[in-house]
Amino acid sequence: MNTLSVPVAVIAGITLYVGLYHLLIYIKRQIKNRTDLTFSITCFAMAIYDLLCLGAYNNTGLEKGLLWQRWQVATLSLIGGTFLWFIVDYAQWKSKNIRNLFSILFVCGALFVLLDHSGLSWQVDKPAIKHIALPFNLAVTYYEVAPGPITQLLSILGVATFVYVFRIGIFMYKTQNRSKARPLLFSVLFYCIGLCNDASVQMELYRSIYLIEYTYLGIVAMMAFSLSHEVLKSAEMKEIVQKAYGKLLEASQTLLGSSEKFSFVTKQIDESMNSMFLATKSQYDRIQNVHKTINNLLNDIHDLSGEVQQSYRFAQDTTEKIEKNIHTMKTAFEQMKTIENSVSQIGKLVENLLTHSQKIDTILELIDDMASRVNVLSLNASIEATKGSSKSGFMIIANEIRQLAGTTKAHTQEIGALLTTFQNTIEKVKLTMQEWILDVQEVAQLTGQGEQGLNEILKLIEEEETRLHRISMQIFELRTFSQQVEKEMESVATVSKTNLNTATEVNANTKTIRTQMNELASLSESLHRVAEMSAEVVLSEAA
Repeated sequence: MNTLSVPVAVIAGITLYVGLYHLLIYIKRQIKNRTDLTFSITCFAMAIYDLLCLGAYNNTGLEKGLLWQRWQVATLSLIGGTFLWFIVDYAQWKSKNIRNLFSILFVCGALFVLLDHSGLSWQVDKPAIKHIALPFNLAVTYYEVAPGPITQLLSILGVATFVYVFRIGIFMYKTQNRSKARPLLFSVLFYCIGLCNDASVQMELYRSIYLIEYTYLGIVAMMAFSLSHEVLKSAEMKEIVQKAYGKLLEASQTLLGSSEKFSFVTKQIDESMNSMFLATKSQYDRIQNVHKTINNLLNDIHDLSGEVQQSYRFAQDTTEKIEKNIHTMKTAFEQMKTIENSVSQIGKLVENLLTHSQKIDTILELIDDMASRVNVLSLNASIEATKGSSKSGFMIIANEIRQLAGTTKAHTQEIGALLTTFQNTIEKVKLTMQEWILDVQEVAQLTGQGEQGLNEILKLIEEEETRLHRISMQIFELRTFSQQVEKEMESVATVSKTNLNTATEVNANTKTIRTQMNELASLSESLHRVAEMSAEVVLSEAA
């Protein structure tokens, strides 16, 4: 057995122990965080690689050396995939697409390296046996063959994997917990040292042993230290959580009692707010009805104001017309007075004329009597003329006198007839004038009464006009007041609507609070049960 295989065996044992330890931690903790699980799998893969290195150190032939070499490269591919899974879980890296892609490539590359015999993985016809002499008379011989292009691609993929891991470590160092980022960065540094050394040895730049298994030990040690620190922190947190669970249990009991009281108070508040909401809504409805009534009243007042204004204008027109009629009747009454005076004067003249005609009748009677006497005298003169000497001349004179007397009598009779007719006519005129005077006096009296009635109507209309004017002014003031009331009611309606909205919102919020308090009460009961169960679990784990 080669002496150099002893440290590798120790490394394999340490790595295997660390993997089992973290697997047990994962199983015991039973949490969703699988960092311990992926790290234990990575440790198992590294332990397998270390065991394969034991076979390579103790190998004495090229054929078995190629077999060990195949399994070593395949295991390195698996280590790259498992380590990448562990780092993503360790850093809680959200993007997992690159991890999945690299894992698929590593698995495919490992299978191809194990199964390929075409020379793409290994150049069997090109042995690369290396004899390494070490201090203290130690030496080792690596029975290897030259790697093919697929193997070199897997090496490049491994480098890319650790570059990606280094990027994650830098991001953690800048943005997250530096205490977790430092072990990761040191692990990448160890891997780079081992990778550069092994690549130089493989390319025979200088002669030395491979160091990748030793760097794996450094990676395991650094990451195990970080995870152990996390375990210690978890233990401390468990103790803190245990105390917190005790306090939480007490707080949950207090919260449960408080939630019940608060739920009762919230129920009363909800009922009060519901009553206030209904009252506010009823008030808002009443204000809306009053607002509508005032609008209707304002419209009625507006219509009434128009009617009153029209009546006022009609009264003014009627007053003007009646004043004109009164003026006309006054003029007519004055004219009737004048006519009455004229008719009275005419009546007096007719009476005077009747009196004069009666005097003329008396004179005509005298003239007729005189004519009769003259006629008698002329007859006597004729008789006497027959007795005297100058009877012819006297007879002529007597005849002339008789003719004149006859003519006078005839004319007097005609004048008497005419005078009789004239007297009859004057009597008729007098009667007519008397009737006319009575009519004129009656018309004048009626005209006076009409004037008095029109004056009374005018007075009433003027009073009505004054009253309508006063009503119009009162309606105008009422309309102005109603408009002010309407504005105030609009303001009150707006405030009432705002109060209604606020009451609605408060009512909804109160119901929401009540629902939340019911949920809080349920949660308090659940929290109380969970706290009791968690306390029992924590106490059992602590034991």
